[in-house]
Amino acid sequence: MQRLLEQLDVAWVAHACRDIRSSGQLQHLTATWLRALAEILHTYSYFRQQQHTDTGGHFFCVMHRRYWQDGSGTPNQLNFTRFAGAAISRLLPFVDALVAQPPTATVDDADDRALPAQRLQALIQVRGALIRIRDIAVQLPSSAAEVASVHDELLRLLTAKLAKLDEAVWDTMEEVRARVISTTTEDDSNDGSSGVHRMTRSVLSYIDLLETDYGLLHRIVYQASKLRKCAPPGIGNNIGTLASLKLEMVSCLEEKLNEESRSFPNESLRYLFLLNNLHFVKQQFRPMSDMKFHMPVLDSKIDDYMQRYLQVSWAPVLSCFHSPAPLCLGRYSPLPKFESEFHKAHSTQKLWKVPDPELRRRLRKAVIDKLTPSLTEYLQDDSLVTSQGIITLTPQELEEMLQELFEG
Repeated sequence: MQRLLEQLDVAWVAHACRDIRSSGQLQHLTATWLRALAEILHTYSYFRQQQHTDTGGHFFCVMHRRYWQDGSGTPNQLNFTRFAGAAISRLLPFVDALVAQPPTATVDDADDRALPAQRLQALIQVRGALIRIRDIAVQLPSSAAEVASVHDELLRLLTAKLAKLDEAVWDTMEEVRARVISTTTEDDSNDGSSGVHRMTRSVLSYIDLLETDYGLLHRIVYQASKLRKCAPPGIGNNIGTLASLKLEMVSCLEEKLNEESRSFPNESLRYLFLLNNLHFVKQQFRPMSDMKFHMPVLDSKIDDYMQRYLQVSWAPVLSCFHSPAPLCLGRYSPLPKFESEFHKAHSTQKLWKVPDPELRRRLRKAVIDKLTPSLTEYLQDDSLVTSQGIITLTPQELEEMLQELFEG
C-alpha cells in the first residue's frame, strides 16, 4: 500500500498536510490528492461494474498494477474492495487536515490573503471527490455479504467526513465573507487609479467561487440560516439564500467603493472609478441566474453615475456657450473659451482608464452626444464665425478627439 501511495505521489498525506501555510502549497497538495483519488475512483468504479478483477492482465492504471504486484490475494471482488477501501482510507487524513486548518491561521507571507478562498475551493473539490466515491458504492450494491460489509464501512466513513466538510465549508465561507466586510480601503489601496479596484476583484472572485458547486453551497447556507440564525439579511423575501449572501457582499463592496471614491481629488475621476467598478460587478453577475433580479438595480446606479460624471466633467465646458465671452472679430464669442476648456478636459481624461470596451464605447458616445449638438447648433446660428473661417475645432474634429478618451 505504501508503494501505491508513493507511485500516486501522495505518500506525504500522513504528515505533510498538517501545516498548510500558503495558498500555493494548498493548491499543489489538493491537486495531487485529487489526481490520486481520481485514479483510485476510476479503478474502483471499473471493478464494481465488472463484478470481478480479471482483466486479462491489462494493467490500465497504477492502482490496478500495484494490486496485482502486491499479491493482495485471489483476484476477486472482495479482495479488491478491501484493497480499494484501504487505499481510500489512507488518503482521508488529508480531509481531516483540511477541515482542521483554522480559517484565521497565520501564513508565512503576510500578503497571502488568498488562503481562505483557496481553502474553500479545496474543500468544495475534495467534497465532490468523496461524493463520487459514495455514489458508486450506493449505486452499485453487491450481493455478497462480505463485500457489502466493506462497502457499508466505507460509506459510514465517507458520510462522517462529508459532514465535517460541510461544517468546514460554512465556517470558511463565513471567514472569507468576514474578511471582505472588515477590509478597509487602506488595506487595499488602488493608488488613485480609476480602474477596477483590487477589492472589487477579490469580492467577485469569491462570489464566482460560490458558483462552482451552487447546489451544495445553497443547501449549506440554507441550513445555516435555519439552525444558526446567522445567514445574511434578505432570506424570506423571495431571495434565495445564496443570492442573499452575494447581495450582502456586493452592498458592502459598494459602501467601501464609495468611501474610497471620496479620496479622489477630482470629482470626474471619482465617478469614473465608481462606473468602472459597478460595471465590472454587472459583467460578472450576467451569467448568474440567481442575480438577474438585481441587474435593473445595477443598471440604474450605473446610469446615475454616468449622468453625474457627464455633469461634473462636461457641463462646465458647455456652460461657455451661456456665459460672457471675450471679443472675437469685434463681437463677443464663446468659442475661444469653449475650446480652451474642452482641450483642458480632453488632455486630462484621455489619460484615464476605462478597461471594459463596452463601457468605454458607451461613455464616449455619451460625451459626444452631449457636446457635439451644442457646438453644431452654435456654429449654425453664428453665420459670421462660419463665414470668416475662424473655426479651429469643427464638430467632426471634436468627435474624433473624444474617441481618444479613456485609453489610459
